[in-house]
Order: sequence, then C-alpha cells, then structure tokens
Amino acid sequence: MTGIDLSTARLVPVTGGQGWLARLPGAVVWVLGPAKQAGELISTCLAAPGPTELLGRVGSRLSDSQAAPWPPFVIVAARGPDLVSVVHGPVEVETVQDGTEARLYGGDEVGSWLNRALKGATLLRSGEPGDVEDLSDLRDGVVRASGFVLTGEPRSKRAASAPAGAGQRTSGQTGDAERPERAGRSEKAGQELQPEQVGQAAAQEPVASARAKADAPTVVEGHAFSSNATVRGVNCPQGHLNDPRDSACRVCGAPIDPGDAQVVGPRPPLGRLTWDNGEVHELGGPTLVGRDVDLDGAVTAGELSPLVPGGQVDSMSRVHAELRLDGWDVLVIDRGSTNGTFVWDEKTKAWQRLVPGEPQVVRGGTVLAFGERTATFETSTVRVP
Repeated sequence: MTGIDLSTARLVPVTGGQGWLARLPGAVVWVLGPAKQAGELISTCLAAPGPTELLGRVGSRLSDSQAAPWPPFVIVAARGPDLVSVVHGPVEVETVQDGTEARLYGGDEVGSWLNRALKGATLLRSGEPGDVEDLSDLRDGVVRASGFVLTGEPRSKRAASAPAGAGQRTSGQTGDAERPERAGRSEKAGQELQPEQVGQAAAQEPVASARAKADAPTVVEGHAFSSNATVRGVNCPQGHLNDPRDSACRVCGAPIDPGDAQVVGPRPPLGRLTWDNGEVHELGGPTLVGRDVDLDGAVTAGELSPLVPGGQVDSMSRVHAELRLDGWDVLVIDRGSTNGTFVWDEKTKAWQRLVPGEPQVVRGGTVLAFGERTATFETSTVRVP
C-alpha cells in the first residue's frame, strides 16, 4: 500500500487553541501548549532547510540533557518515500500503517520521546478530539489547532490539478496569470506566535499584473455599499482629487504641487481587485473577502460589503480578510484565516504573511493572496467638479 506523500497529502487542523500546527515543505509539526512555549521549537523547524536537517536538529536538541525542556509535540517528516515520526512528551499519535492501526506515545517522563519510521502509513491523527475545519486543509504556514488529521487523500478534488510541492498554488483556473510561487516564502505565524521568518524566498519571474490578458476581464460591481467618508486632498489642474502625498495625478498624470491648497471631498472608492482568473471586483467601500461571508455580522449590519470571487475558493476561509479605509490609505486585515493572507513584497521578492488582526497598508499595484487565490489591488479616484 502506498504511504502518505507530504507534498500532496491533506492536513486538516482540529479546531481549538490547545496548540499550534505548522506545515513546512516536507514536514508537519504540531506543538501542544501556548505560543510562548511553542515558539522556540517551531522557529527551529522553520529555520531548517529541509526535512532531514529538521529531524537532525530536533534529535540533537532532545538528546541534550542540559537544554531546557520542550513542550509535547509531534513531528512528521519525509525521508525518501517513507515518513519518520518523532513524538515527545504525553501526546499520542494514531496511525494506520499497511492497513494496521497503531498508537505512538512519547511518554510521561521528562525528556522521553519516540522516533519511529512509518512505512506505508495512510493516516495519522493526534491531539484532542474535535471538529476539523470544513474544507480548510492547511496548505502551509502556522495556525492554532488542538490537533490534526493527516491523510494520503488529495487536498481536495477540485485542486487535483495543483502542482506537486507543499505550498504551491493550483493552476487549473481559467486565464491563470503568472504570479510568484509561495513555497519557501517569508511569513509570520499566527496571532500570538511569531517565529523567525523563513529565509528570503526569491521569485525567478517578476509579478505580472493579472489584468494583462488578451480578453477583456469580467467586471463585477461591488455590493451596494456607499462610504460617506470625506478626505482632505489636492486638486490637480484638471480638477481630479488626489492624495496630497502624490506627486502626480492618478487620473491624468498632471504634476501636483505639495504647496497647493487642500480641499475636502468625498473619499474615492477603495479601488478594484483583479483576480487570477481575470475577474474584476470594484470596491465601493470597506469589504469582507471569503468563501461564505453573507451572514457575517459586519456584513448584515451594512458595515462591510461581501465579496466572494468566482472560481475555486476552497483554499479560502469562510471569513478570510477585510479591506478597510483609513483616510487615503487602504488596509488589509486577516481575519484569522486558516491558509493565510499574504502581501507580495516586490523589494525582497517574497510573500509576507499577515498577522491576524494587524492591519497592513496596501498601495496601488500590490499583489495579494487569499489562501491560494491571488488578486492585484488597484486604487480608484473620483473627479470633484
């Protein structure tokens, strides 16, 4: 029987805050306990260049009697065609190996751990019993989780065309634009846990705008949300209201003198998102992005406009991220999504994962990723008579 291939296996977090779950290229790490205790271990794993080095560093650390104890954890790493599991402390792993169920247990004593090769394993489960996130298997990154289920099943039937390799995107979407890969990206962890960033992921190709397509994109108007916000700006000679920090008009390109008198006018719409399948959403005001956002309290109250892009959305959380106004600035805020919200940093050629709840300013031309879906944000302007 063929065992689990970590590059294509489905990793499903168990809901809850009992620990932290990380998916890395060639490895899965689950640590029981709060962020402060889990941080050192996950940082060690994130810094390893591959699964073999990861196992070596962890084994050396566990064998050091002078080192401070680590919290209970489970590590599953690829070694050739098979898996190796390291179980430390009072935590169990249920496995199905060559059709036979078994349990791995690290032990109750301080410093006790179990290192076991798993040949032909098709299922691993650990942690507290509980609900798994519906359709939200973890592609890569770090999330809160009270356990996990790792299975050899594909990540999703709809993602069957995804290229092999942890963290890579699906490419079966119609009109898929060229964009940076996320394997080995630089990212931050979850809401409390902030381990060291993963290297400097360098993309070999520049980010191409998703709007550069032969066919005209489908434009989808935003929700009937009207922002009553006003802003202080500067009119160009043609009467276009602009951010006073701009050096040239966004509409006509005319130069803007920073010393010109400022006027108050209605805040232009946020802009638009052009998705990887060519679909364009005009953003009339603060917006909530996700795969099922209509019943969110902020949407039903009229505070946020709902946006569910067309195409594959299984990598998105039901409520994924917000786009909000702050004067002339547009902010993106991750809402604790499972697969993360990312901003492409053109300077470092790396994806930067947002810490849930912490706003990030986005400029026109910024490429965003919501799970495995990418979109280019572009600003809008209005003309003041």
